[in-house]
Amino acid sequence: MEQAWYDPWAHADDLGATIRYRDDIPRGISGAYLNGVIYLRRRLPRALERCILAHEIVHYEHDDRGYYPMSEYRADRIAARRLIDYDGFMASARRTNDLGRIARDLGVPARLLVAWVRSSGTHETGSVLEHLIR
Repeated sequence: MEQAWYDPWAHADDLGATIRYRDDIPRGISGAYLNGVIYLRRRLPRALERCILAHEIVHYEHDDRGYYPMSEYRADRIAARRLIDYDGFMASARRTNDLGRIARDLGVPARLLVAWVRSSGTHETGSVLEHLIR
């Protein structure tokens, strides 16, 4: 149920971003943006790679340097908006109010789903929260 129309690989190509796949990325890190290059851990599951790349593209677009909580939240929020389809979310939320299950249905980490819910507009937030509370 992931938002099929957003293709982060095509987006990165359109931006002229360089993506390098590495085996030596430190444990606990799946991707990074450093000196104009997006680095991704080699052999990530495709759905996870898609989410990590969407997140790192935001860092690329803003030329973020260093680790700052606000830039990480911004990257999560923007990546979530690109990856999560409102109708797909609502379809999943009608079946369950478990955020973890909804995130799996949408093919995104729960962290991105939470960022998406928090950044939804007033009308969307009301609908989203109404379905999660039931």
